[in-house]
Amino acid sequence: MTDTAQQPPEVDPLQVRTSPAGLTRAERRDWREGEALRIAALQDERRDGAGFRAVTATAPPRRLGRRGRAAWREADRENRAARMRAEAARAEPDRAAGLLLVLVLAAAVVAAWHFLGPDADTTPPPAPTATKSTPIVSPQSATSAVQVPGPLDAVRAWYALVCPSTADHPQSARLARSRLMMTRAGWAAVDHAPTPAGATWSCSNITATLGPATTDQAVVYYSADVTGPLGTHTRQEARTVDLSAGVWLVGPLTTTAG
Repeated sequence: MTDTAQQPPEVDPLQVRTSPAGLTRAERRDWREGEALRIAALQDERRDGAGFRAVTATAPPRRLGRRGRAAWREADRENRAARMRAEAARAEPDRAAGLLLVLVLAAAVVAAWHFLGPDADTTPPPAPTATKSTPIVSPQSATSAVQVPGPLDAVRAWYALVCPSTADHPQSARLARSRLMMTRAGWAAVDHAPTPAGATWSCSNITATLGPATTDQAVVYYSADVTGPLGTHTRQEARTVDLSAGVWLVGPLTTTAG
């Protein structure tokens, strides 16, 4: 007989795993909530290959419990909203380019009528009317429409989400929900070990300054005052930030202090 005949059947990673033996009721609830976040993140990762719009909404997996189902729904909703924002950011440059093209064509038609029209016809051309299908905007408004948050804003928003930890929303859960705000390399370098149950601390005075930068990559130095049971200390770190499809994404850690 071959070894393959004795191998256990492959387990579907989208199935809820059984909690370890010996856990208390509260620990089992935390386990199910962690399973909900893990499955939601894996389902969202599979959307990369299937296409976001091709994946319809699904119900939470069974055996998660009430809190686990609520955590899954919240994580799934945030993942979908982040993907929609990313799609909108990628579509804005094409939309603005189309509006500018409409303006150029309209100006060319008016100029051609003015210079090539019959001399006897002195009636001014009718003013263009804006419609819902072809809105008329100025070049200034079209330019401002495609502006995206810079690397400093991206790091501030990301760190404000993942820095603190509460009993209901531990730092590990916040990191899972921030995956779409990070590059693949940044997400792969994250410490995915769960924070201790009940661990709490808060973060304030979050600052960010720009380091060496190019057109599509920058180093951002950031810090925050972290207040926990043992007092307050300042944590300082630096990360690379990459521009991808018009969106700045937080990359791997480069330095840390505190």
